[in-house]
Amino acid sequence: MKITCKAQDLGDLVKVAKVITAKRTILPANKCVTMEVTEAGVVVRATDMEIMMVGNLDATVIDKKDGKVQLLATVLSDFLKREKGNITIETVEGKKVALSSDSAKLVASQEYLTQDVPVPETGLAPTNLGSEFVRKVGWAWPYSTDDDSRPVLTAVCLSEVEGQLQLAGADGFRLIRVVLDTVVPKNMRINVPRECCQLVSRFMTGDISMGYNDQRVWFQSDKLKITSQLAQGSFPQYNSLIPTQTPVWTAKMSAPLLQNRLLQFKGSVSGRYGITRFVQQGEFVKLLTRTGDEVHYEALIPAEMSGDGRIALNPEYLLPPCSIFSEMVMEVTNTSSPIKIHGDLAGVTVVIMPMFVQWDA
Repeated sequence: MKITCKAQDLGDLVKVAKVITAKRTILPANKCVTMEVTEAGVVVRATDMEIMMVGNLDATVIDKKDGKVQLLATVLSDFLKREKGNITIETVEGKKVALSSDSAKLVASQEYLTQDVPVPETGLAPTNLGSEFVRKVGWAWPYSTDDDSRPVLTAVCLSEVEGQLQLAGADGFRLIRVVLDTVVPKNMRINVPRECCQLVSRFMTGDISMGYNDQRVWFQSDKLKITSQLAQGSFPQYNSLIPTQTPVWTAKMSAPLLQNRLLQFKGSVSGRYGITRFVQQGEFVKLLTRTGDEVHYEALIPAEMSGDGRIALNPEYLLPPCSIFSEMVMEVTNTSSPIKIHGDLAGVTVVIMPMFVQWDA
């Protein structure tokens, strides 16, 4: 086999493969990237047996003989990150592969290990999710947990509600619901692992289509396809967890300013996050963090408010919604009930559980 391609094009696909193959594994093949010449062109594949990526590489095929090679993802990545122009990939001396450019050449041992995993794609017809899906699934996955003791919460729930697609992520302390004006199959409800959602939000661009069956889901863009097993279990009925009662206190404020103040606080305590109290002080919301009588940090944020209230929150949970909105509204019912956050982007709702503190009389 002998092909030529741009280092940048192959490097973009290897970045995806490297994330998938980064896990510790007893199967050496799961650390590798496969490049194969097919009738449709050159494809690049990698898998960890749960997630698979398949990328279409824009390459010129010079020789199809022995048209399949397999190399460690780390070997490919280390070579490609130093190259900017065209590279040549060819088999040499039987089981070795040569990677060469105008300025460098690397001969590596080929990993002749079977990696192909059947990926059945029988299921409902692919659904066009549009170009906004990538950005919005990027908002949802950080709310899932990486704690494997609650497997279903390591996923993002994609469901059809009243003819629209909803994305939901939750970790037991907070949740997000994102509504997209996208038509999906009626009664659809699947749990997509957070790692798959990360890959889609990080590496896919343009219009995205999705297909699924009772075991797997796959996302397709122009040059990349990511397939994943579904997370099993029943995702919480998240819509019933979003407060609907009339709040006693609402505060509308600048999300970037709040984010700035939270990051200042984080820096002031060398990265230790604790509990931040939010209280009304005239036309401002006062942020106060303290231990006993010692105040670590306090700041005032201008806000439009109605009612009167206070709440204590984990400030780390507030940073993700701050990066979504320009203006955000916090709705507080009481100091022991979840707060509801929404803002200037329609269809996005965040719920955060409060922290219990001893309030001054």
